[in-house]
Amino acid sequence: MKVEWQRAQKDVSLSPIGLPLTFKVAEGRPGKLRFRWYTYDTRNPLMAGRWFLDIHDEYTGIIFHRLEDDFGQPVKFVSPIFKPQNAQTFALGRQGVVATHQKIIHAEPVAPPGQPITQWWDVMMTVGSGPAPFAKVLPVPKFLLPPAPK
Repeated sequence: MKVEWQRAQKDVSLSPIGLPLTFKVAEGRPGKLRFRWYTYDTRNPLMAGRWFLDIHDEYTGIIFHRLEDDFGQPVKFVSPIFKPQNAQTFALGRQGVVATHQKIIHAEPVAPPGQPITQWWDVMMTVGSGPAPFAKVLPVPKFLLPPAPK
């Protein structure tokens, strides 16, 4: 399995966020990954543009990867797919999931009332069993997910 993230600015430029995550699913044992994202929003003005994405093993609840990024300014966040609890689960198996390339987080600067929004960002995530559309080389897996309990 491979998971990659990119940041799109104004629906035009794409830049990678962090390194791709590559791992194997235990032979013959399906698993589930749960993606959950967090932000500080305006609760902490020093971190108002920072977000985190944790990847959990659905069966054990163990967080085995965290991705974080910062937009460098206060922004408001929404997610078109991570609802209702800012989470999304993908089932994995021998064949993996069908490759999916989705917008997971949309961010806009906090603008004064009546002012237009002139910039925005989207965080894109690709989950698949092979190289993602923007991948150059498929790295060696970093770990093996344990088999799911019966």
